[in-house]
Amino acid sequence: MSLHPSHSQTPSFSTNQSQTPVILHREPTYEEMHPKPSSMFANISAFLLIAITFLAFSYMYLPSFKKEVQFQEEQSIARQNQNVGVNR
Repeated sequence: MSLHPSHSQTPSFSTNQSQTPVILHREPTYEEMHPKPSSMFANISAFLLIAITFLAFSYMYLPSFKKEVQFQEEQSIARQNQNVGVNR
């Protein structure tokens, strides 16, 4: 036993090891640089799914837009017919 007690409770380490492993500094491999065909298929499928969804929503709302335009035209014609005698 030591005659001079240590007042610190922290352990002493023999060497200062780096916290950054070597794997973080390596160059990417060929497989990491170029996508596999399965991932390209998944990306194309996802893009097509988004495009089809967008087109389906557009197709669903198109009749309501046509009805709104027709309603506005009818309202405009009705207002013009009311004001026909006012400007003469």
